Amino acid sequence: MVSNSLGATTIAGGRSMRFAVYLFISVAALSIGGIVALRVHAANVARQAERLQTEVLRLKPGVTTLEELRNFVSRSERPAGYAGFDGPVCNESECVASIGPSTFTQYWGNPVLQRLSVFGVRPADYSAIVWVGDGIVRRVIFGVYYVAAHDQTFDVTLTLVQRFSSSDLRSSSVSKAHPAFAVCGDALRTQNGIQIGQYLAVGIATDSTGERIRLNSACVTSLRGCSDPGELVQLETTSVPDLIQQGNPPRCPSENLAWSGDWWPRGTYPK
Repeated sequence: MVSNSLGATTIAGGRSMRFAVYLFISVAALSIGGIVALRVHAANVARQAERLQTEVLRLKPGVTTLEELRNFVSRSERPAGYAGFDGPVCNESECVASIGPSTFTQYWGNPVLQRLSVFGVRPADYSAIVWVGDGIVRRVIFGVYYVAAHDQTFDVTLTLVQRFSSSDLRSSSVSKAHPAFAVCGDALRTQNGIQIGQYLAVGIATDSTGERIRLNSACVTSLRGCSDPGELVQLETTSVPDLIQQGNPPRCPSENLAWSGDWWPRGTYPK
């Protein structure tokens, strides 16, 4: 009797162990599958943003018309983001268009998503903004707003203007070695002065150069992530590989900060 009881207990224990192992493997497989699916989604949105960037950087301040911009917005991909015109009016005198896909931005600050950052799953917002005045495109911006390691936020923008304004040229931001380009940056701070990240802005005067710098989202979707906003700017294949010194860009003129109601560079165009 004792022998039979021990045998039954051993069999039951073996079944429980097998079930526990099966359950563990199933949960692990589901978890891994979920993480893979999230990474695939992030990579797909990044590729969509790359295509958007390629198209939007073809727009030329002072040359591209409002009609051409409308056609561009109408054919932009919409499923993973937005595409449309901002403001109550959009006519020849004034118009602003916004296009941009994003990933996980509805979960900014979510502790679960913060833990998933070690697997390369991080919120990122890609955006293109185009201003029109007098029926002609005057300013083009493409940017990435990204939550990096340790909840640091990187805000990186490329801005096309026809020409730099006199205030732009007076600042230290316009490169002396490459006068068709400008760069500036600073710390991103909350209202109580706490640093939450960094921003970096690159400007291009299109009347002076046909060259275009691009943003590179490879580190956004990588396991390691980006450690400096300068990593998001692709310079290796340009004539200005030394334009950005990572970690130490010239400080943006305070009167041109985006959140003060203006954008840098101010830019100008012939009347």
